Amino acid sequence: MAATASRPATPSAAPPLLPPLEAASAAAATAAAAAVPAGRQGVGGGVGGGAAGPPAKPRRGRPKVNSEYSREYLCVKRYREKKKSMMAQLEAEVVDKLAQVKLLMAENDALQTRERVLQTVIDGGEGRMRQLEEEEARQDWQRAEAGRVVDRALSSGNSGSAPSGSGSGACGSAAGAGALAGAGGSFTSPGGSPATAAAAVAAAEAAASEARKSDFRRRLSAYVADVRARRLRGGGGGVKPLPPGDPWAGHLQRLVTDIFTMPSGDAYDLLVTNFETGEREEPPADMLSRAARGLKLTARQQAQVLAAFKTFEAALARLKADRAALLDALASMQQHLDGVPAPAAVPAAEFARAQAVETGISRVLQSADHEAIALALEDNMSRENQQWGIMSWSLCLMLEEHQMAQIAVAAYPHMPSCTQVMAAYVAEVLGHEPQL
Repeated sequence: MAATASRPATPSAAPPLLPPLEAASAAAATAAAAAVPAGRQGVGGGVGGGAAGPPAKPRRGRPKVNSEYSREYLCVKRYREKKKSMMAQLEAEVVDKLAQVKLLMAENDALQTRERVLQTVIDGGEGRMRQLEEEEARQDWQRAEAGRVVDRALSSGNSGSAPSGSGSGACGSAAGAGALAGAGGSFTSPGGSPATAAAAVAAAEAAASEARKSDFRRRLSAYVADVRARRLRGGGGGVKPLPPGDPWAGHLQRLVTDIFTMPSGDAYDLLVTNFETGEREEPPADMLSRAARGLKLTARQQAQVLAAFKTFEAALARLKADRAALLDALASMQQHLDGVPAPAAVPAAEFARAQAVETGISRVLQSADHEAIALALEDNMSRENQQWGIMSWSLCLMLEEHQMAQIAVAAYPHMPSCTQVMAAYVAEVLGHEPQL
């Protein structure tokens, strides 16, 4: 027994086998430990050994309640949408204000141009007044000189002897008349007819008018011929600007100045004259539209022209309203003067006498009112004519020389009004129908 207990163990002896249930439990524990991530294991590396790791982070995304966004998110969303709407509204207001500023700048430019035109008209009027004063002084001097010549002739004729007095007087009178005619021709002999003198004056004025119009037609035709020969762009591209130092520089501006300073009757005749034949004829119906379509303006010029037309329309509207009021007043006065039908109880002869007396008194009392209304109407039409002239001159200042040359070439052999051409341009290109 003791020998058996002291015998050493054999190294090759096999370990004792585990029961089947315990072996299955160990295999399951090993598989579970392998499946758990390293961060979830305990400090000692076992399945249950040590404290647990940090909790898992929530899934990303907007939290929803019953398939809808939360109240906080909806508030933020509404705030952002409101902010975007306010920004869009502010941007629209800024764009609108910028457009208004541009329009005001264009109106300011148009008013400055109008001021320059008015100053030019004032300066021209002052120059014209000085010319008239000088002409009147010259005529006064001529009349005084003619009177002195006649007095000397009469005195020399009366100083001779009696037999030769009549002949000497006749010679003196003839010499005085000849000297007077040389001094200016303002003396009319006693035997001359006033009708003959008036006819001679009218013939001289007609000849001067025809000479002015013929010279203007010749100069404008030469200018258009030069533009067609040297300055037309191919393919309907308009007219080239004049190079520096060109001999034709300023020619068109002088023509514009001449058409504005010549008598209104001559200017109106040129508007309905064929420059090739010199005969009066109505311009073609499409002349204004053709000239307007070929015109190329910059954005700044378009804004200036549109602002000028709006100002012009407002001025014409005020003048037309004043004229309508004056015409109504004149019509009511005329209706009052015409009287009323006679009452049935009054005899016709008695009513006619009373009506004649009342009408005569009314005519005497209201003649001053009639004259005042007539003068006001005349002043109204004169101011309208001035508005048209100022508008045409302003438009000529807004356009460049090659743009006005384009109008002249497109309308030749006729000469349209610059205001009418630009009115067609505003209607067809800018989409604003002028109320003229």
